[in-house]
Amino acid sequence: MTRKGVLNSDDMYKYYREKYPDSNLSRKEYKEILRDYNNEVITELLKGKEIKMFPYLGSLQVLRIERGYTNLAINWKETHKLRKSGINKNVYYTDSEYIRVRWYKSKARTANKSYYSFKPARGNTGLKSIVSKYLVNNPDRKHDFELVLRKT
Repeated sequence: MTRKGVLNSDDMYKYYREKYPDSNLSRKEYKEILRDYNNEVITELLKGKEIKMFPYLGSLQVLRIERGYTNLAINWKETHKLRKSGINKNVYYTDSEYIRVRWYKSKARTANKSYYSFKPARGNTGLKSIVSKYLVNNPDRKHDFELVLRKT
């Protein structure tokens, strides 16, 4: 394990080999299968579809969320640019909505699910970055995602 409680593909492959010792699937082939599966899931999420996770782990979906203006989020990228130019002010996101990857764990049938959380990977190949880059390159596609209105 890389971090406490976090499994990576090497851990999963080790478990796979223990469970299926007669299999001749190499670590490289195993990782390629995982990569292909993850890429297919991401493709479907970018189409606005809800992906059901097996077995009984709920589902994932990319959503448009109506932004509330009581607690604005700071746009750190633009704030840092402003501060480098000598202006010590914060820049806030003012779009009427934002995009989020949601895990519907209420649909999950697993014990102690309140202890689990879902945080999409960041980095260059992480789900957050992929969704963000997709929307920068295809701004008209944001309407593919279901709009969730704020409770008033």
